[in-house]
Amino acid sequence: MMSTFAAILFGLIVLGGMGFLLFRHIKTIRSQQAQAKRAFQQRLLAPDWQLYAAHLERDVPEAMKLLYEEFALLLSEVEIPLENGITLTEFFPIDAQAVLDQKAFQPENMGFDCLPFATMPGQELFLQPGRAAVNSVYLFDGSAIEVVFADIADLLTALRQHSEVNSRLKTPD
Repeated sequence: MMSTFAAILFGLIVLGGMGFLLFRHIKTIRSQQAQAKRAFQQRLLAPDWQLYAAHLERDVPEAMKLLYEEFALLLSEVEIPLENGITLTEFFPIDAQAVLDQKAFQPENMGFDCLPFATMPGQELFLQPGRAAVNSVYLFDGSAIEVVFADIADLLTALRQHSEVNSRLKTPD
């Protein structure tokens, strides 16, 4: 018969080994998450303006390019409430991977391909493609398209005003 001491020792060894494996697994998952986050941030900070111009079927608005130069805003990890009731929660990369990622989520009743550049809770913001389209910022709520900013420059101005008075923007390490 195994002594009580031997049984406890055996249990500690087995549990300790399982704990070590669990710790390594968690560490691996955290490392993979950190790598994915860094890759997303790199994509976010390197928009493909040629691709976006082709998507829009017109030149990319200068205000959009300026928005993607606001690194603290793009990488912020807080919700950004704006005066018109819009709260931005995340910005999206503009690249070929973003086009692929969005294919599965394109609403059938929209009438055009949407390439969102930001999101608010449950809704994505985008510019409507088309040669004659204006540079308004739209959101699609699943049934209707709504203008939330008359021009992308208005969104940029609102974001800059917000960042001037709010120092809570926290960029990731």
